[in-house]
Amino acid sequence: MIRRPPRSTLSSSSAASDVYKRQGDDAEALGRAAGHEPRVYATFEAPLSPHRAAALEGRPVSDDVLTWIAALRGDVVLVEGVGGWRVPVRADPPLWVADLARATGGPVVIVAPDRLGVLNQALLTAEAVRRDGLTVAAVVLNRGAAPALGREPHDPSRAWNEADLRALLDAPVVTFDRLPTGGEAADDDVVAAAGAAVWRVILAGRPSSPGEEHV
Repeated sequence: MIRRPPRSTLSSSSAASDVYKRQGDDAEALGRAAGHEPRVYATFEAPLSPHRAAALEGRPVSDDVLTWIAALRGDVVLVEGVGGWRVPVRADPPLWVADLARATGGPVVIVAPDRLGVLNQALLTAEAVRRDGLTVAAVVLNRGAAPALGREPHDPSRAWNEADLRALLDAPVVTFDRLPTGGEAADDDVVAAAGAAVWRVILAGRPSSPGEEHV
């Protein structure tokens, strides 16, 4: 979910659970990569669906999040979703991740773990996104994800997932290799270069248009 007007990049998180500080690691990483302070609408401590985590804290997500997302400005605006396409952000009245995506006015980048089972996961998600009236900008296969349950660290499906999805899905597909973490954390230049490589693939699969552009 991305947008374009002045030369800047803005990345933000909509809502995050399993967060024990004000911003959360994801928002901090997104902000650092984009060159600005972290921006996040809401965080919750429990590692649960946002609708459940918010209810436990007595802080349901309001419709203001849609206005907050629509007001974000930058040459490119990336809004991170939460949990997956069919995750409820609020139960009553219903608010879904799809509603957050619509608020951006742009297409959707699907990020999925590069492991056994990803063909089903990515294809079903792309089908759901399109059924809800939005466009799939690309699928990014994340190699930083843990192997599928019960699988050895070396997953042979990784040799074929990208090629298979390209054959089965009418959208760009790109693999994002694992970056160093923890004590071996990658520096900002390495992270920026990895992100730029993914971004070039996404843009290469999209027609150019004048003026403000949304992804």
